[in-house]
Amino acid sequence: MMMNGNAMPNDHRKAMSPNEGHPAGRILHPKIRYEGTAEVSGRDDPDAMYTVRFSDGLTQRYPFVWLKDNCRCRECYNSYGQRRLLMETLDLDPKPISEEVSEDGQDLLVTWADDHVAEYPLSWLRQQRFDQGSYDPVEEYKPIIWGPELKDNIQTFKLDDILKDDELLLQWMETLLTTGLAILTGAPPETGVLRTIADRVAFLKQTIYGSTFQVHNKYEESNAEKLSFNLGMHTDLSSSIQAPGIQMLHCIHQFTGEGAVNEFADAFNAAKILEKIDPEAYRLLTTTKIHFRSIATSQFRSKDQLDFYQLVARPILELDDSGNLKQVYYGDLLRAPCLAVPVEQVRDVYAAIKKFYDTLTETCFKYKLKQGEIVTFNNTRVMHGRTEFRMNKPGMIRHYEGAYLGWDEVYSRMRVIMKSKRNIDMCM
Repeated sequence: MMMNGNAMPNDHRKAMSPNEGHPAGRILHPKIRYEGTAEVSGRDDPDAMYTVRFSDGLTQRYPFVWLKDNCRCRECYNSYGQRRLLMETLDLDPKPISEEVSEDGQDLLVTWADDHVAEYPLSWLRQQRFDQGSYDPVEEYKPIIWGPELKDNIQTFKLDDILKDDELLLQWMETLLTTGLAILTGAPPETGVLRTIADRVAFLKQTIYGSTFQVHNKYEESNAEKLSFNLGMHTDLSSSIQAPGIQMLHCIHQFTGEGAVNEFADAFNAAKILEKIDPEAYRLLTTTKIHFRSIATSQFRSKDQLDFYQLVARPILELDDSGNLKQVYYGDLLRAPCLAVPVEQVRDVYAAIKKFYDTLTETCFKYKLKQGEIVTFNNTRVMHGRTEFRMNKPGMIRHYEGAYLGWDEVYSRMRVIMKSKRNIDMCM
């Protein structure tokens, strides 16, 4: 038998411990039938690539090393779509000794120098376009920028609908990705509803305050004139390295007096405006790390309390690798006094923050949630606040339950529904 480089006889790649109970047959994932034909050439290609010409006109090159790494047979992948093979034994220069399209026209079969016969479904192979491909439908969603006009156009969903209908559940999550804010209606006035929603997605995100938290205000004669101050525009838990992705606030009992009005602003919109009117302020907020801290004693465990001291430094406006706005973090209550910038720049940083904040207040809208409504929003884009109020009459109550979801879990659920309900292809 032929050997190549560091390849091992009869072991083209070292296998991980297998999980038994795989479905019958060598190809693991249910295949989409390929209706065309394909021609393959390039065994002696100097660039070590096969060229596959599909009957619809698409021509794509596939490097030998990539093909060797991505054989789709049962020996190379387990039933969960996880590769069994380790990088430590990968041959960077594998040599094919033959190739053919299977008799049924569905697979490319390549025999390598280690005698392994690799299988590549043509329907799957056609999707692999390298830097020209699109592998995650979630990445195709783009933010829809908004201002105060959203107040009259908030996307609403019936709670019962998203609990029963996968397509409507997906539409709700799509709204959180694009607009960043949606309201669920028809929730019963009781705690625990947010956990039920989370169970439809995956699970609640645990924080230093537990998996859910209660905001409960009620009239007390001894504090009848106590003012609950304006919270100001903020994102929650900016002091956390992995701040929550989605926030949910369930209005169980709304305050009937004046004030306690919810405020919402699209921080992406405010940042876009700031970049236009003051590019230097925008630059400072995308490059200057601001410290956020949270010092708390939480009693979310059943037996004892636990002290926390969270501290993180990050730009208020976080950009992605392409320079596009990715996430926003801000909150005066959690903004730490330490400011790690040259002393000569301190006022400039304050001026930039204030201009951004003023833009937020100019572009926000006010909406007082009704009992039974749940506002859901992107916590690293949509900033929220609440106006001041005073519990000065007997019987006054304000009760919200809050909780968070992680983007990992939301994206995962979206992909599952897209694949099962909309038959959308993605990286496999």
